[in-house]
Amino acid sequence: MIPKLHQYAIDNNVIAFSSMRSCDENSLQADGKIDDAYASFNINPWVGDNEEQVNSNRLELAKALEINEKNIILPHQTHQTEVRQIASEFLSLPSSVQSMLLEGVDALITNESNVCIGVSTADCVPVVMYDSEHKAIAVAHAGWRGTVENIMRKTVEKMYRSFNTDPKTLQVVIGPSISFESFEVGSDVFNAFNEKGLAADKQCVSSSAQLLSINNNNVLVDNSAKDNEPKWHIDLAQCNKKQLESLGVSAQNITLSGICTYSNYHKFFSARRLGTASGRIYTGILLRG
Repeated sequence: MIPKLHQYAIDNNVIAFSSMRSCDENSLQADGKIDDAYASFNINPWVGDNEEQVNSNRLELAKALEINEKNIILPHQTHQTEVRQIASEFLSLPSSVQSMLLEGVDALITNESNVCIGVSTADCVPVVMYDSEHKAIAVAHAGWRGTVENIMRKTVEKMYRSFNTDPKTLQVVIGPSISFESFEVGSDVFNAFNEKGLAADKQCVSSSAQLLSINNNNVLVDNSAKDNEPKWHIDLAQCNKKQLESLGVSAQNITLSGICTYSNYHKFFSARRLGTASGRIYTGILLRG
């Protein structure tokens, strides 16, 4: 199947995108849900999808990007902050060794041409970065754990050490992720943000009582009243944007996609909507040679 890609305009020498669910009308149920939680474009091999279909999708993506299929790089993410550089030495290694080096990695950087580095998400935040001065790129996966541990800092610092990247020159796109309104969490997640000082910014963290979400009848509903435990809403995209700004990245150079995966699960995978046994968005970036 030809992949449908939501592309980001960063630079003429860069291709950056997030894969979409290319579903036809026949796959939609009456309530708008899709029969197959993996339909129709998933390249993540760790989520229970058919192996043959995953491999076929990788080949189609490589064809669309006009690169070798072996140059599509996807780490096995574990919600940590490990950053791996994809250098020429890495590309020459056997696939088994590459897989080992990509285990437990949540961000990638490279200055190699025609190599697509990417992460998989389904509500978490995908972030792509481009250093035009040194022709280097990065991609990071920021779930709530990665956000708390500031994977943005780890990624930018790795780019500085490897390529002498100045954060002020970075062009950044924050891709589709679950929105502030849709990402409701309990005390455990709130406390993790609070311990790192991230809960003080009401643009990033608010209680459900403060948010007062609106239901389909336009009636204000206090979600924290549904049970005895207080609830909070977190804007993961905004948190990561602010972390990037604190590193010196200009706000003008950061683009937010503004796409909520939870609300747009028919176009982008959402684990909260579809369950964890579902496909993943592949957000990638590559330098043209």
